[in-house]
Amino acid sequence: MQQLAWSDSYSVGHTGLDEEHRSMIAIINSIRTDETNEDQRRQLLNCLLPTTSRHFEHENSLMQTILSDIDAEQLTIMSMSREVAAEHLREHELSLELLYSMATVTPAGRPPGPREVYENLVHWFVQHAIKHDADLKAVFQALEKNCPALLRTLV
Repeated sequence: MQQLAWSDSYSVGHTGLDEEHRSMIAIINSIRTDETNEDQRRQLLNCLLPTTSRHFEHENSLMQTILSDIDAEQLTIMSMSREVAAEHLREHELSLELLYSMATVTPAGRPPGPREVYENLVHWFVQHAIKHDADLKAVFQALEKNCPALLRTLV
């Protein structure tokens, strides 16, 4: 099985968030390469969960800043509404729960094997980076075009 490689499709256009995505990929790939050691896999999962949680907190903070600094007309131009942003924030909570459950138990109620954990994590990451962050990517692209000064302040 090939390891998960960085793709520009995972980029949201924010240097910090993209670096966090790369870190998550590195941890996931480490889980893939260590299929024989259960303890190390558990340690890597214990690293992935807080890394992902911090990443979501960073995304949430950036979205809150954008929502507080941009008026409704500008949000409409960026194809973002407060409702879309709120849904994205809620999705983070669900995604952390899903991440934890995928790494600890299968639908059949047994612990997943190393390959299964890796495949679950790859699927989860790709869904997060491409599907769930699509709105965020559009926002950063719109900020670059319409509000570059605000974009430069978002770290």
